[in-house]
Amino acid sequence: SAWETAVSADDDLYDSDDGPLPEVRLPSRSQRQRRPHARRSGHQPQSQVSVDAVLARFAACDRCSYFLTGYYSKLGLDNLQTAVSQIDAGWLTLTWSPVTRTLVETAYGTSVDRRHYYYEGCCPNCHRAFTFWAKDEAAQPDFQISM
Repeated sequence: SAWETAVSADDDLYDSDDGPLPEVRLPSRSQRQRRPHARRSGHQPQSQVSVDAVLARFAACDRCSYFLTGYYSKLGLDNLQTAVSQIDAGWLTLTWSPVTRTLVETAYGTSVDRRHYYYEGCCPNCHRAFTFWAKDEAAQPDFQISM
């Protein structure tokens, strides 16, 4: 077969008359350079994200940009800075208010009401996920949107 022919044609590479192979000696452990081990912990401290960086991530989508800039202009910089400082696992937790509800309705075309105890949706354009949940009618609902 072709494979056997190829192997037998290369046999002369292994049958060399150059003598025995030279002995290779590795440096001892103390002679080797010691390199620090890379940190392998999955719980590395997350660097602080700025409001401008969050706004830039939302700017790629017209609907998400409309939502977050509207939130910023209506509820203020302090409110958005607080939310950005508390980003958890890539989720931005925003204050739920009538303004937030109106922004969700106009930006994403979704009606979220306090009668919903849990609602999960996404942006029709970029598929950015968001969730709304209320423990009961008296408690302040939570609204999170993915980064």
